[in-house]
Amino acid sequence: MKKTIVILFLFLFAFGQAQNYIGDWQVHLPYYRGVMVSKNNDIIYCVTEGGIFRYNEVDDELSNFSKVNGLSDSDVSAICSNELLKTTIIAYENSNIDIIKDNKITNIPDIKNKQIIGSKRINSILFVKNYAYLAIGFGIIKLNLEKNEISDTYYIGENGNNLVVNELAYDETYLYAATENGIFYIKEDLNTINDYQSWEKMDFLPTADKSFFNVVKLENSLFVLGYYSENEKVIYEIYETDTGFVYETHADEVLIKNKLKKTANDLFLLSDTVMYKFNINNSVFEPQKNAFPSPRPRDVILTHNSVYIADNLRGIVLIRGENKYYFYPDGTHELNIEEMDIVNNELWATYGGRNALLSGKNYYGMVNKYFDNKWTHLSGTNTLDWTEIKIVPSDPKHIFIGTIGYGIVEIYDNKVKKIYDRNNFSEHTLQSIIEGNFIRIGGLAFDKNENLWITNWGVDEPISVIKKDGTWKSFKYKDAINFPYMTDIIITKTDNKWCILPRGEGLFVFNNNGTIDNENDDLLYKFQNKDRDGAILSNNINCITEDREGIIWVGTDEGVVVYYNPDNVFDNRDYFYASQIIIEVNGEPKHLLKTELIQTIEIDGANRKWIGTEKSGLYILSPDGTSEIAHFTAENSPLLSNNVTKIKINPQNGIAYIATNKGLMSYKSATTEPNDYFEKVLVYPNPVRNTYQGDVVISGLVEDTNVKITDIAGNFVFETQSLGGQATWNGKTLQGDRVKTGIYLIFLSNEDGSKTFITKLLFIN
Repeated sequence: MKKTIVILFLFLFAFGQAQNYIGDWQVHLPYYRGVMVSKNNDIIYCVTEGGIFRYNEVDDELSNFSKVNGLSDSDVSAICSNELLKTTIIAYENSNIDIIKDNKITNIPDIKNKQIIGSKRINSILFVKNYAYLAIGFGIIKLNLEKNEISDTYYIGENGNNLVVNELAYDETYLYAATENGIFYIKEDLNTINDYQSWEKMDFLPTADKSFFNVVKLENSLFVLGYYSENEKVIYEIYETDTGFVYETHADEVLIKNKLKKTANDLFLLSDTVMYKFNINNSVFEPQKNAFPSPRPRDVILTHNSVYIADNLRGIVLIRGENKYYFYPDGTHELNIEEMDIVNNELWATYGGRNALLSGKNYYGMVNKYFDNKWTHLSGTNTLDWTEIKIVPSDPKHIFIGTIGYGIVEIYDNKVKKIYDRNNFSEHTLQSIIEGNFIRIGGLAFDKNENLWITNWGVDEPISVIKKDGTWKSFKYKDAINFPYMTDIIITKTDNKWCILPRGEGLFVFNNNGTIDNENDDLLYKFQNKDRDGAILSNNINCITEDREGIIWVGTDEGVVVYYNPDNVFDNRDYFYASQIIIEVNGEPKHLLKTELIQTIEIDGANRKWIGTEKSGLYILSPDGTSEIAHFTAENSPLLSNNVTKIKINPQNGIAYIATNKGLMSYKSATTEPNDYFEKVLVYPNPVRNTYQGDVVISGLVEDTNVKITDIAGNFVFETQSLGGQATWNGKTLQGDRVKTGIYLIFLSNEDGSKTFITKLLFIN
């Protein structure tokens, strides 16, 4: 089975960074860690640890390449090009395949969809005539490139069983296979190639039964790289004499041997920091530190006038004559986005995360900032595991970072201003779990007065606050909480502070009664999720948020629970309980997302709920949660993964930033935060030309704006209601006809008609 996506390369390379229209997706991935490189005539493909990008030699243009603009999947496992066939094959970790040829992409999902015991990972690709051979986790797949379909499968393990094949080579007669159990070979045109007994094994090698990763044919020799011992690799050169096969070893002095690569007529050995080129005259691998400098070489291709190196620190290193360049597209610094915050169109994101023991993962401390379609990265301290982040609402230059083990990092104007850690206990109230730098921060939240509230794990005074004047105070809530850990904290419109207690412990809510410095009137309550009848619901809580109506939404490992009367937490507990939303599925009542592990919940300007799950992607639900507006998955959308870990929506433009375990994406939604007045109404595009097929967006609206559109003569054309601060129009009448060329009036009014505005729009058909 195959599906073809026709995409003009002109469009692919012109793919811009700006998102302007409803429904647009964009990827935000790290591209600097190159691992594979491939060339198809004028196009250079570079696979990185985060994604894939392309460089056009003719136009000197650089662009990312993803599911957003044509690919069928993410996580590339192998790539190979044949310039004579003008074909590039991209294989993915899940064994999906894309073939790029003649300005179109053909997807072959057969292996991905087939139920096979064992690994289906495609490890490498080899072109032979009009076919491509895929080295795969269970054997070898033969692709017919004229028909774009699988023509055969070879199981070459003992008794025809699965055998992991890592790489293949061809010398115009024999096909060679580097496998987890030695080197095998066979005549490529042999009629019994699909019979495992026809494959011969090179038993004469000292490590004949060990795992081999690379097999390369160079002139009359076969070079293979494999394990010599558990922690040592060996390179054999194999050639045939009158008395049979003989071998010799090479590069014994190179301690780290990562990859053998033949490109053009040269053979390279890639180590961690050095490339070695095989000198066929002296029969030695010679280091190329000056000829092909690269700090972290991972792959290389040679052309008639250039060298392209996939570098694990600098994307592509291009060497052309005496000139050396390196480049990669703009993007995040890492894949694993942990937390995000947005103020004034500036997105700040931390990366890292907590392990199962709630400890840090020892990631280098860094934040990523996205503004005006550009990413910048800030680091510069010796601290690790920057996880939580909050921007001061009135001053976007002022940012606080919570770490796991290193206290609080304060940033101002893109520079680290101060670190509150073990070195200055006299200047703050944070505490360390044990002696040393073990100040672990669970969550950060600003109240309406811009006091910053902090949860501090496993200490006697687990709550601290940095007041707006810069002074600190901590609170002795340990006995009330009676649990060593707290993660996230939110502050509601009524100034209640809700804290998550992980590992099934429940929730803790407190209120200072408007007197931060007086603890005697503080209200404290620890509880678990229980329904109206007292039945315990799931207390494995991952996220919590307040919606625009003051309702608390809690994400658990068994769906969503809701507190409709959250302010009864202290005064009227008879009417304080958790509820589960009931929806109808195939005529039967079900609890909302009961079978899903909820990892994040975000509220948009129209009070809709954006819910990220561990295994089922992203749900967008109606304000009350009973209707599904959209369900994005990796299968039905450009979403990189169904494991959605965090969502943050820009209130000004409606762009939702969606963090997954495979990187960050953004999606232009149909709603923004409503304004108080019609002060910044914007209609775009304006004019609407006949080539434009998307929605017209009317932004800068107040809540529940009624939108009426007429032609210049006053004839009624269309009517709708805003979603938060934004409305859309598809350019058609209520009867479904596209409007004619002319000027159209847009009448805006709030619910009671006390606020009105009129603007206009030009249509050109």
